[in-house]
Amino acid sequence: MKKRILSLLTAALTLAACTSCSASFRSAKQLTTTQKAPTVSASDSQKQEAAQDYLNFTAGLLQQTFTGSNILLSPLSVADALCLTMEGATGETLVEMETVLGEKETMRSYFSTIRRESGEQLSMADSVWLRDDPALKVKDTFLAIAAEDYQTEIFSAPFDENTRKDINTWVDDKTDGEIQNFIEKIYDEDILYLINTTLFDAKWQKKYENDDIRDCDFTALSGETTQVEMMYSDEHTYLENNFCTGLIKYYTEEKYAFAALLPNEDITIYQLVDRLDSNTLHELINGRISAEVEAGIPVFTGDTRLELTDILPEMGMPLAFSGGADFSDMATYDGGNLYIDRVLHQTRIEVDKQGTKAAAATQVAMTSGIADASFSSLHTVILDRPFVYMIVDMEQEIPVFIGVMTDPA
Repeated sequence: MKKRILSLLTAALTLAACTSCSASFRSAKQLTTTQKAPTVSASDSQKQEAAQDYLNFTAGLLQQTFTGSNILLSPLSVADALCLTMEGATGETLVEMETVLGEKETMRSYFSTIRRESGEQLSMADSVWLRDDPALKVKDTFLAIAAEDYQTEIFSAPFDENTRKDINTWVDDKTDGEIQNFIEKIYDEDILYLINTTLFDAKWQKKYENDDIRDCDFTALSGETTQVEMMYSDEHTYLENNFCTGLIKYYTEEKYAFAALLPNEDITIYQLVDRLDSNTLHELINGRISAEVEAGIPVFTGDTRLELTDILPEMGMPLAFSGGADFSDMATYDGGNLYIDRVLHQTRIEVDKQGTKAAAATQVAMTSGIADASFSSLHTVILDRPFVYMIVDMEQEIPVFIGVMTDPA
């Protein structure tokens, strides 16, 4: 196994509201910083550019990871953790990361806005874990930006078995128990971890009654038919383009919504995912139509655990994963250079008659060494075959979660 610098990036998303971490740790000690972060703000045009960059990242991540099985991603969690990591990048490493994620200061301001305006249904938390090693020298400016702009908790720990348990306790607490035992092992070379958690918990605005739920056949990607509990309702927001139709069902307060896209009969789910670029996502969400929709959403749960280590370099940031990476704005280590080694992403979702619970975890660890318009017509959207689904921030018009359901059994 190759040496590590940024090995694990952890982000967690669930539907339950997040509270401040109150767990007692075995070995970790929380640190504070008195350094002030430089003030940044984004203009309206920069915010629009950041949203476009985020949609680019969302579409690319889904297209790179979907292989035909059920999948759920939290691009918000992954992007937030990577943008925190990007705060320590400089030189060509920063250039590549900005190409994939967006301009550093603009994305910092953008994620700060999302945090500030998220409300009670969505909350985010970040932490940085530093190995208690005098050879590791972390930059005060990086810690100040992390603490102020990303509201990061900073911990020093010996990076032993107790540290692994402490990190898992932190993730468990921030995700309301949806992501447990996330970190399976701490490697001897690991030096620094960056972790993001994002929690989502919301009930349907229009609740289902028992007689709204009936058994229905679902034709899986394999062609086999399985029986699911289908939740039927009349909705009022329709999505459509020349290769898919869809619906939006709101959660309480209407800030967030469940969106689903069903490929046309002559379009496969693979083709739908391939065509969901950033412009298409924006046009579908922004161009939503007020119309009557006879809707059917299956009851389903799903779990995903992915290694993104090979995918992110292919998306345009290979230098960050190599011995030539430059994260000197984050930290230096006497033993060698810092770079990203592995990125792990884990998610969980539950959709039922009450609402939706979703959780995601993404971990980045660091080490040192040498790398190897309106219509009045009635539409019907019954999700009884493979479909794409999203949990959408309707104010920002971006997906917080995005996934593909190919077989709910």
